[in-house]
Amino acid sequence: MAIIVLPPNSTATDLQTTINNAGFGDIIEIPNNITLVESIVIPADSNLMIRSNIGHNWSLIQTVPGAKHFMANDSLVLQNITLEEKIVGNGIQLTHVTNSIGVFEIENEVQLRATVVEVTDEEQLRDAIAGAGTTPTVIIINVDIVLTGVAIGGTLIIAAGQDITLQGIGSITSSPGSRTINLGVAGSVGTGIPSTLTLRGDLTLYGNGTTVAGGGIFVTNNSVLNMYDNVTITNHLLVNGSQPEFGPIGVVRLWDGGTFNMHGGSIVGNVANSGGSVHVGVNSTFNMFDGIIADNSTLGGAGSPFGGGAGTGAGVRLDSTTAVFNMYDGEIRDNITRATSSGHGGGVAVLSGATFNMNGGIISGNTAGDAVAQGGGIAVINNSIFNMHGGTIINNSAVQGGGVVIIAEVGQLGSTFNMYDGAVITDNTARTNAGGGAMIHTGSTFTMYGGEISLNESLLGIGGGVAVDGASSFTMHNGEIIENTANIFGGGVAVLNGSFIMNTGFISGNTVNNHGGGIFVSAISTANISGASFITNNSAPNGEGGGIYTAAFMDYANLTLADYQNITTSDTVVFSGNSAFQAFYPPAIAPSYTNIQYASTSIIGPTGFINPINNYDINFIGNEPLNLFSVIYNANGGMGGPHTDVIFGNTAYTIHTPASVGISRAGYTFVGWNTAPDGSGTPYAPGQIVTITDNLILYAQWEPIGKEVDCCLIILLFLGIFCRPKKKCCCKCCCKHCCKHCK
Repeated sequence: MAIIVLPPNSTATDLQTTINNAGFGDIIEIPNNITLVESIVIPADSNLMIRSNIGHNWSLIQTVPGAKHFMANDSLVLQNITLEEKIVGNGIQLTHVTNSIGVFEIENEVQLRATVVEVTDEEQLRDAIAGAGTTPTVIIINVDIVLTGVAIGGTLIIAAGQDITLQGIGSITSSPGSRTINLGVAGSVGTGIPSTLTLRGDLTLYGNGTTVAGGGIFVTNNSVLNMYDNVTITNHLLVNGSQPEFGPIGVVRLWDGGTFNMHGGSIVGNVANSGGSVHVGVNSTFNMFDGIIADNSTLGGAGSPFGGGAGTGAGVRLDSTTAVFNMYDGEIRDNITRATSSGHGGGVAVLSGATFNMNGGIISGNTAGDAVAQGGGIAVINNSIFNMHGGTIINNSAVQGGGVVIIAEVGQLGSTFNMYDGAVITDNTARTNAGGGAMIHTGSTFTMYGGEISLNESLLGIGGGVAVDGASSFTMHNGEIIENTANIFGGGVAVLNGSFIMNTGFISGNTVNNHGGGIFVSAISTANISGASFITNNSAPNGEGGGIYTAAFMDYANLTLADYQNITTSDTVVFSGNSAFQAFYPPAIAPSYTNIQYASTSIIGPTGFINPINNYDINFIGNEPLNLFSVIYNANGGMGGPHTDVIFGNTAYTIHTPASVGISRAGYTFVGWNTAPDGSGTPYAPGQIVTITDNLILYAQWEPIGKEVDCCLIILLFLGIFCRPKKKCCCKCCCKHCCKHCK
């Protein structure tokens, strides 16, 4: 045995290197606090002691979420050491990872003691928990254990102050009708002293039917549940036969300060009649770093229409002003609510002033299943808050709010949804009503600071991307609403009753079967669009208002200054590439609508862009349908495009430069446009003025940089004539005419 003293200012690397080189039974002294960026590994057959130098108690500070201070393959003694964490979710117990049974020991002022015990039956399991006292203890379960007893007698009790880790490849099946584990209670009465339970390995917790809330694990009294690896919580059925609509809630239930840190594993195939395979209640927090919550459901039943009773949040349910869910990664998928008059939030329900912070992860394939259910992925209800800083909400469905619904019960305060860069709401479906991506209702607010809302669909209704109703508001400071579809109104955004403010961003490529390819604004609603806002490539092929449709007019044939007053567009707004069933020359009164300004529109006339009240950009039907042609610029191997200009027939038109239509090609020189990709068609040059009498596609022509280019090619393209090269002259031109110009 030797005593090895580390030098001053030692690091985690120094400590690990010393451990790797130490002999059996050596003592390692540390001279300072050490910050860890991963777990320290104790090799097998080492039997080491790690201690502070004389007169000190130094800390080992773990900074990585979920990482333990030590991964020990042999017995380890710590002396005068504090194990400290800086990030929520870190464990501080030692982790035994071999098949043998070792003992982790502490001496003097060490802040942690962990004992490892292996059990093979229910009696040993109960004895190990009861005998652990307040000593952190790892219990290895490599067999299948079925609990006996009824009610509280059949439940495993993690008493106040205990720190228990259950790990292994075995399983625990609850006693019929009983909860599996109580965490933070002594018997059925809380003591206020927290306890900790950590689940690791391939352990499985099976349910056996119960009428008790928190039928799998009940976490209360400021206690902490940690879940890692491949742990599975499954097959729990929480029902109340006499009142099914008000049955128990939460397979994992957090209450009165409970915390659940989910670093891995899965909660799958459970039924909680009132919702919430994970239920987050008063003063409680759920941190999801990884793992899966999937294939959970609620049963049928009545209950209040906004979740007071049955069916809300089959995956996760929060229902207190002090309940918080922080999602960093992982998946909440394929959950379904089945209540007959409720059932909001197939994946997640955020109720009663609770807060959900989504920083990453995926919420997908969830369904709000009944005929009035809303929020296939997420329902944010009654003064609750959802902050989406990242992650993806994808492929969820509901009658209304396929991805998200933000709503309030009558008499309650509206809810709030904030969306930031990196967040994506995509490919969700509103089956009949409104809001394929998101539905905002009843005095609620949606503020979009960035992110993407795309490829969502309102099959039979309005607002393929976003729908606004019930005196609610949608403010778009940035982001994209792209390629969404609706059947009736508003392929991108539909505002039935409320307001839409757009300061910056893109509404592009959206489609509607009826009116308002990009945006629909009812007569009692408003839209204010300014800044760097782009309304582009939206379509209403069978209706009016390819870009924007407003219902605030009385009669197209007798327009007055009172019409179109519910929409405002600034002179920085870009309209481009929008289309509807027919374009019309703007009405004579159009310039008098000073609330409607623009930087460009989808149609170019004899003197430039025409007013957006042309039905392609903003709805209007007049007596002068326009005969339009398209000029399409194709990058032909380059970047950018295609860019399309729509112009009057027989209008003088100036050919664009590639830069002005966003086309380029690295390593190549642009040498002109041509009607054929290989340059065998009619050439056109930037700046050339032509009269368009038919649709025209122009393909960029490129030459690699460094390749000799005949100057006559460029000159003749500009002149609109063509000559066949006969010889080369000193200036590399093919004829005297060209030489004269290039000398």
